[in-house]
Amino acid sequence: ALVFYKLNLNVRENLYQTTQEATFGVNRAFGVSIEQLGCPTFQGHQPRQTNQKIQFSKERLTEFGELPRGEIPEALEYNPISRVTRTDNGVTVGTEVYGTDIVTIGLHWKYGSRNETQDTAGITSFIQNLRLRGTQKSSRGELEKSFNSIGAKVTQEICRERNSMYITCHKDNVDKAIKSVGDILTNSTFNENQLEAEREGIYRRIVDLQKDMMECTLENAFYTSFRAHQMGQPTLGNRDNVANITPEKIREFVNRYHTGKNLVITATGNVDHGRIVDSVNREFKGLNSTSGDSARENNHKPMFTPSIIFTRDDEMVNLNASVMFRAPSYSHPDSHLMRLFVELLGEYRADLHTGTNLNDPGKQYNYLHERYGHMPGIHLQKTFYFPFSDVGLFGTYVNGSEVFGPQICFLAQTNLSNYAHAVSYSLTVVNQSEIFRARAKIFNDLLNQRSGIDTNREIANDLFYLGRRVPRSEIASKISAGADECMIKRLATKWFYDVDIAAAVWGPLHYILSMTHYNRPWKRSTLGVYYNTMLTLSKYVK
Repeated sequence: ALVFYKLNLNVRENLYQTTQEATFGVNRAFGVSIEQLGCPTFQGHQPRQTNQKIQFSKERLTEFGELPRGEIPEALEYNPISRVTRTDNGVTVGTEVYGTDIVTIGLHWKYGSRNETQDTAGITSFIQNLRLRGTQKSSRGELEKSFNSIGAKVTQEICRERNSMYITCHKDNVDKAIKSVGDILTNSTFNENQLEAEREGIYRRIVDLQKDMMECTLENAFYTSFRAHQMGQPTLGNRDNVANITPEKIREFVNRYHTGKNLVITATGNVDHGRIVDSVNREFKGLNSTSGDSARENNHKPMFTPSIIFTRDDEMVNLNASVMFRAPSYSHPDSHLMRLFVELLGEYRADLHTGTNLNDPGKQYNYLHERYGHMPGIHLQKTFYFPFSDVGLFGTYVNGSEVFGPQICFLAQTNLSNYAHAVSYSLTVVNQSEIFRARAKIFNDLLNQRSGIDTNREIANDLFYLGRRVPRSEIASKISAGADECMIKRLATKWFYDVDIAAAVWGPLHYILSMTHYNRPWKRSTLGVYYNTMLTLSKYVK
């Protein structure tokens, strides 16, 4: 290196001397200086000045090399073309263009299990099943043939404030699909024979829900969160009420809620908005804008009820627990930022985040996953955010061995409440790098958004709760602006620190039967570091 440096100096000195001789020759020949000719001059050993950063320079990285807070990737500044139109009878039509010939059409009614009563519990499930049983114009076989002839796939879902039907088909068959769906939604018969044929199947669906441990635990969590409201009742209904549903109740319910203002039709893919609107006007022209009885059942705001519900089953192998916090509604300013907390907690799976793929669970990027990784009996953890029109729920579901019962019940909310005072560049609970990683995950999800059921569902919720389609650039900008340690602390303090919670636990409860008192330890598990300190000191102070 020293020899190379000396050789470099010799070259520079020779070049400098040659430049001086050339400059003297120009002055003598033309009577002007080389600077006056506009030619660059050699500056000797002075370093070259530049504002560009070299890729592998030793300059200290700021913000872990991420985009500054408040900025979004350039690709997210461009949004898919979306349009919204309201027809004369109140039907809202929203479309979004994507580069695929496979089109997904969604038909969304603005009612769900929340709008049922104790006498009509489960009626939404009956309506969905009976839709495909035949209409006044077509039999069940003819409906199936019409969908099969265009290669369409039909999917249905029930939510607490919305029920939807999705049809996936080729773009050239959109008009035929809307014609068939229009016949189903406006000319269904709901006769006695069809009802009796579906009654046993709906009863079995409700009973079989217990085989899905996560869904059953979440239903229990909803119940204990809204004990005094229909919002807490199961979306499929009560099995004891299945025998009480009659065709007259179904027709009365349909006449009340099947109106133009309660219907949103969405379409994504390579679609023509004007063509979709024309088809909707043609097939749904007989739909009334409003009904004679426009009052909606259970329209008052649900009261969050802090409580715990234990369901003991010693024959089960694993313990299931779900803990819920009261969260912002869909239209609340903090709604979009809840997605950051969903990604901060993430989803943990033992087959992905433990020794199967890593030599040491301590190598996890996510602090909560690292904690779970050191407990081999914990198998699954998921984070959920359920926003509704006037309230929301944020919580987790954890499945694992009963030996780790206290960790299953308390670790997630303890980690959440720690965000209220433990966000920094150095602390291990969560640091700014985890926040940037969560933001990058949301950016990737927005960039990978494609035509399909998820996009139709998102468009429908935007139109129901906000009255407009929120572009992805706006969502990304809000997320980027909120990806700050101060903002995370503020939101964690507001929604998760020292607040009331609702919990549902199901399975063998041997290790947590002594924890049935709500105030301690359940309420204290939302105190973060304070709770951890008290738990540690209790082992030594008697």
